[in-house]
Amino acid sequence: FMAGIPEQVYFKDRDSRFLRVSDVQAQRLGFERPEELIGMTDFDVFGDEHARAARADELRVMETGQPIIDLEEREIYRPTPGSDDGEREPGWVLTTKLPLRDTSGEIVGTFGISRDITLRKRAEAALSESEGRWRALLDHLREIVVLADAQGRLTYATPSMERWLGYHPEELVGVDLASTGHPDDVGIMTDAFKRLNPDESVSLRHRVRHKDGSWHTLESVLIDLRANPTVGAVLFASTDVTDAVRLEEERERLDLERRVSHRLEAVGQLAAGIAHEINTPLQFVGDSITFLKDAVEELLILTGRYRELLWIDTPVPVEQRRAIMSEAEEHADVEYLCERIPAAFERTVEGIGRVRSIVQAMKRFSHPSSGEIVPEDLNDAIETTLAVCRNEYKYVAEVALELGELPSVPCNIGEINQVLLNLIVNAAQAIEEQRTAAGDGDAPLGRIGSSTRVEGAHAVVAIADDGPGIPEQLLERIYEPFFTTKEVGKGTGQGLALARATIDRHGGALECASTPGAGTTFTIRLPLQVAGAEPAPLDVAA
Repeated sequence: FMAGIPEQVYFKDRDSRFLRVSDVQAQRLGFERPEELIGMTDFDVFGDEHARAARADELRVMETGQPIIDLEEREIYRPTPGSDDGEREPGWVLTTKLPLRDTSGEIVGTFGISRDITLRKRAEAALSESEGRWRALLDHLREIVVLADAQGRLTYATPSMERWLGYHPEELVGVDLASTGHPDDVGIMTDAFKRLNPDESVSLRHRVRHKDGSWHTLESVLIDLRANPTVGAVLFASTDVTDAVRLEEERERLDLERRVSHRLEAVGQLAAGIAHEINTPLQFVGDSITFLKDAVEELLILTGRYRELLWIDTPVPVEQRRAIMSEAEEHADVEYLCERIPAAFERTVEGIGRVRSIVQAMKRFSHPSSGEIVPEDLNDAIETTLAVCRNEYKYVAEVALELGELPSVPCNIGEINQVLLNLIVNAAQAIEEQRTAAGDGDAPLGRIGSSTRVEGAHAVVAIADDGPGIPEQLLERIYEPFFTTKEVGKGTGQGLALARATIDRHGGALECASTPGAGTTFTIRLPLQVAGAEPAPLDVAA
């Protein structure tokens, strides 16, 4: 029995000296034969701490007669006599210690049986260490991790739940997932669960209620672990992006305000220019009407003299009547009136026509946009924009138009008008700055060229000037928001940034080519058809 049993078996006297040991016990303690251990105590083979604890246990068993069952002991060994193996690793055993009695029943020592559980304890320690690492990780995890069972009830939540949403994790165990979500996001969550499968995760953005009643926005990744027998749930790994969403909304609000500010700035400049453009024809219309008013008064006086002579009761000699009429006509300057009155009417009609054309151009330029992409006439848009902003360039540059045949181009014409306006005004201001810097008021006017053509699947609009050009080191920065080379108060640095963003939204491109001292050309490329639509026909007649 002692030679074949796989457990460690020993018998000891009242002084805890070994009386007999099994072969396994001897080998465990580093001896070749069991007999070598006879007469030794635990102090000879174990460290002092373990030996003292074992001796105390054996004294208690002998005093009380009560066994100690399944005691886990950590064994720390002394080096085996005559061995050069060095210090041995501690081990663990599961020990039962009982009183040893003689034939009369008197306790004469102890005996025990031990099972080696070192591998089990190491596995438990490794598991505990792993659990500790995961618990520490989950305790400090910024993300919210929850598990929901097949019925949609929460079964687990990380401590970060309390940090972000105010709930202690235990509060939510058993709570229906839908009850914490925003009612408007029920469809999003339902769709996510329908698409979820073990081979593919699903990402979504949704809102959940904070414990204080506010709504927080989460970005979650759903992983299907329902087929895993250990987990059997859907895992949610969520990040609270409420602050990021607020910043995004604030950025959009500021961007909108920036756009509105730029629009208002453009409207202010246009209003001043339009007022000037309208004021000039109205000025000579007013002058003509004033002249016509004075002329009519003179003619009415003359007519009155004619009527007096016509209805006078006393006969007047012909010579006298002619003299009176000649004097009245000379006073009224009839020949001058006959010459100037038709010209005054022509100037009035011309002035009113000029005002009408400006107003019609302004109406076309600023007509309400639905925001939709619809086919529009780009050539007409260019002519309209030039008419509207004429006051910006007429004193500094001449305009040359080379408008080719274009089909209707799908675009938001209101936004494209703003881009064209910005590019034309920029060209005029560049030429004006060059003329001012030269200090030559009699210098010939500059040139702004506007051309259109079709290249492949795009309509191309080019706005060119012969101004000072843009230095090469600044070309990469001209589209940056708030970057400007103009004097303080003459530019916000938003125009080109908004223009490029507008063209990008249309699926096109805004390009710039510039040579210092030779001018700048901005080229707009807009697709001739929206994705999925039929190409627009080229209307030659139009």
